[in-house]
Amino acid sequence: MAIKRTYRVFALTAIVLSLFISPVFSKTADKVQDILRREIVKRTPSYEKAKIDLSFRNLSDMAAFDGKEDVLKFKVSYPENMRFAGDIVVPIDVYSGSDLLRRVNLRTTVKIFSRVLTASQKIKKGDLFSSANIEVADKEISYLPSDPVFNEKTVIGKQSATYLPKGAVILGWMAKDAPSIKNGSTVDLIKMLNGILVKVKALAVEDGYINGTIRVKNIDSKKVVEARVLSSREVEAI
Repeated sequence: MAIKRTYRVFALTAIVLSLFISPVFSKTADKVQDILRREIVKRTPSYEKAKIDLSFRNLSDMAAFDGKEDVLKFKVSYPENMRFAGDIVVPIDVYSGSDLLRRVNLRTTVKIFSRVLTASQKIKKGDLFSSANIEVADKEISYLPSDPVFNEKTVIGKQSATYLPKGAVILGWMAKDAPSIKNGSTVDLIKMLNGILVKVKALAVEDGYINGTIRVKNIDSKKVVEARVLSSREVEAI
């Protein structure tokens, strides 16, 4: 008796599954997934090599178009200012030629994974990025801004603009150029006076960059002046 009951449950389950799993229906799912993946990469080109996982919770709403995938056109009408991430509703417009047949609000889960640059140890604000404190790792980046760093060469030698815990994904804004002159450094302050080059020692009172301006304090007079950064050791009074 138990065997017959088990067989009936198995048979019923097989029938139910057969209603949802078929070569045609899978073709519909594959086409919609392909369209969504291309749309995501189009909006965020840096995701071109990312792994994009898509799953649908109401794909059966598109069952009316089974077997017609090759003659119908599916268009994504998702707002440009919204991210493809997490549990979302993606409007799919189905066209036959120029005629809109139906809009299907497809309940979709989007997860994006990629190899990105991460902190291999704690990085303090102001630390320089190097091969010793960064590494490439596989991470889900679905909810990150669209500028995670993929190539370590773009940040090595640059300065961290914030504190990063171990394992944190490094974003583009977190890496800034290291200053040519650091606050507190001793520099040569030069100025032309009546055709004569005058040079004195000064202390930088802020970070400075080549061709930028910086405040320095004359060590002898204690006077603070504005100067243009010429190199990592020399500035010219303005």
